[in-house]
Amino acid sequence: MQAESGKPSADAAFPIPRSRFPIAPLAPEQMATIALVAAMHFVVSYASVLAGMLLWTLLGPLAVFVTGIADQGIPCLLLAMLLVLIPRVGVAAWSLATVFVLNTLFGGFAGVPSLAYIGVSIVVHETLLAASGITTTSLLRVPRPRPKVATVLRVALVLGLCKAVNVFAQFTLAKLLFRFMFADWYLISASLVTGLGYGSVGAAIGLVLGYRLRRVAV
Repeated sequence: MQAESGKPSADAAFPIPRSRFPIAPLAPEQMATIALVAAMHFVVSYASVLAGMLLWTLLGPLAVFVTGIADQGIPCLLLAMLLVLIPRVGVAAWSLATVFVLNTLFGGFAGVPSLAYIGVSIVVHETLLAASGITTTSLLRVPRPRPKVATVLRVALVLGLCKAVNVFAQFTLAKLLFRFMFADWYLISASLVTGLGYGSVGAAIGLVLGYRLRRVAV
């Protein structure tokens, strides 16, 4: 597809299907884009684990409110950016699964808890993204130089909710599997502040960055 100016459009670099419910197989360049973004997510999460070890000795359980920026905020930024470039059903699942594989290979984070957590995360993300119309309608596929405010708010809220549910599920699994005890106020605060709060802000920033990247893609 060529733009009127004669330059390749963003769709040429990131082919986007025009169907209402895009479930066609991903193109190789799209898979490469997902892998690149997932690799950035892995680097951030791995650095957060290392920093978290130090912060936990200084702040104790409150360290989650600091590491949450890297654990929830930046991943939401990267995922929102990726969804603008490839607004497809399954993109979030592929990205999260790739990060999980990288964590397993290089970080040794494998086991029943990890499998349960990634399974919940994929189901929550894909379900909420599809139900909100982010990946199942033309919301992000309509060519425009910048996103509408309503679009930014919708994507930010949905991805923030995804992370809030993930954080809640993570602590709940820890309680069930390892008998860790958390106060209700701590569990709710961690879910709302690090999940919904940091996640929503990161998603809003990532959406704007994604539109800029798509506009300059050649």
